[in-house]
Amino acid sequence: MKVELENIIIEGFSRSTIETYFYIKDLHLSFDIGKCPFHLVSVPNIFLSHMHGDHCIGLYYYISHRNLAKMPLGKIYIPEGALEDLNNLIKSFSKLEHSNRTYELTPLKEDIEFEYNRVYNVRTFSTDHRIPSLGYTFFYKKSKLKEEFLGLSQKEIVKLKNEGIEITNKIKEPFITYLGDSTFKPLDNKDYDFIKKSKILIMECTFILPEHYEEATLRKHIHIQDIINRKDQFQNKYIILSHFSMRYESSFIHSYLNKILPKELKEKVIIFV
Repeated sequence: MKVELENIIIEGFSRSTIETYFYIKDLHLSFDIGKCPFHLVSVPNIFLSHMHGDHCIGLYYYISHRNLAKMPLGKIYIPEGALEDLNNLIKSFSKLEHSNRTYELTPLKEDIEFEYNRVYNVRTFSTDHRIPSLGYTFFYKKSKLKEEFLGLSQKEIVKLKNEGIEITNKIKEPFITYLGDSTFKPLDNKDYDFIKKSKILIMECTFILPEHYEEATLRKHIHIQDIINRKDQFQNKYIILSHFSMRYESSFIHSYLNKILPKELKEKVIIFV
């Protein structure tokens, strides 16, 4: 599936237990990598939310093909808790192939922020799943003229700049958030208000029928009822719902959600299936 939002194209596939990746060419990254469709080999930055196979099984394919093509090492960002086992896995695959794969893993803790490029910073946050997992928010960086200088002419502003006076405030706006697999716990965390303020929120919605609510809780996934119960909290412009269980046919997902979603959510929600 492919959607264009805020001048960026989000392309990918996400179905629980099958495959999940979200490729954003304009940001030069993929959130998760799934089975690594061949066009993802050229993506320079991979942000893995967790190490369940449907989200990461293609990682070795990604590494080996970049090696074979003599491409620069891709930057692979992972939850810190997965580092040792992932290194062992890659080494085992390399040994089976009688190869020496080179790669770069960047383990990340929760609640850190770093510069991605001149335009964006990345903030990690803890998610609530059955294994070590992270979510990612990209903040758009911009400068805003200080209030005391509003109304000045361009000539006056240039004069102030030439005098070395700081005329702007540096601000960051949450642009896009990728939740990965999780319960609603990070979205209910007041320290993570930026999730529900991100212009674009990519979140899972594995279960949708009422009889599957307990299973959602047990397997640490989100149920559509969790989202509906908090419909007034979402300040996002767009909410991409993904990772639906394979027990639901695509046509059923569309018809059922169109029937039960309140207006506040219908205006925001994109059913990614």
